[in-house]
Amino acid sequence: INDSRYHNCHFCFNKDQSKIYFSRCLVNDKQTRYSIWTSTIDDNGHWSKPQKLNATINQEQSSNSNPYLLELEQYDILYFVSDRAGGYGGKDIWYSIIENEEISEPVNAGAKINTAGNETTPFYQLSTHRLYFSSDFHSGFGGMDIFYSEGELSSWSEVKNAGYLLNSPANETHFVFNETDSSGYFSSNRKGSFYYGEESCCDDIYSFELKPDTLIYYCDTLLAINHEEIEQNIQQLLPITLYFHNDEPNPRSMDTTTTIDYKTTLQQY
Repeated sequence: INDSRYHNCHFCFNKDQSKIYFSRCLVNDKQTRYSIWTSTIDDNGHWSKPQKLNATINQEQSSNSNPYLLELEQYDILYFVSDRAGGYGGKDIWYSIIENEEISEPVNAGAKINTAGNETTPFYQLSTHRLYFSSDFHSGFGGMDIFYSEGELSSWSEVKNAGYLLNSPANETHFVFNETDSSGYFSSNRKGSFYYGEESCCDDIYSFELKPDTLIYYCDTLLAINHEEIEQNIQQLLPITLYFHNDEPNPRSMDTTTTIDYKTTLQQY
């Protein structure tokens, strides 16, 4: 699995942990194009030589990564991330049906999940029928936030932010949930993470626990907060004055205000 010619990451197992899917990128690949590979384990605990999934998944001239396998009674669903043509912009979440070892043509998870920005690190919680993922475009607290939506394949409810205690102004990705004890993990470069050089350079692994009879996530040593109080504090700060370089966001005009919303101006910037 850990071939020195590649970066090997973004792995997931099937239920009995006899098969692994993971992402690979050549160490000297300046374009950082990932592809998805798979390997199976034998009775002696040895992994087979990894096989690259076919061109249906690993489309040429695109990066394909972050596999997540959902096993169902009639078929399996492989969710993954790709910047292939036909998406909504940046990296999108796609899926393929796996039935009798045959992989179907990938389908985009749809406009409710995917945006003009980047959507990554899918994780599906079967008990709640929720797809958790990270995005830098859906409304959040800054950077990559963790979001979720209920449904499957290309049919989803409105996307919701997973909340302040999980998310921060930094990046939160790679959310996973443990069904047995309502705990889980995610990665973040939030304040308090270990770093070398710049404070926000590096991701750490954080744990969280979902308390009984609540939808509030408590992660690491953060405490529960009063959401009404936060909203009142935000209202006191509004309106916020934004400053742009040179002639933005309405070039070649003398406008002192704009009708473009903050999310759009930030994305363009």
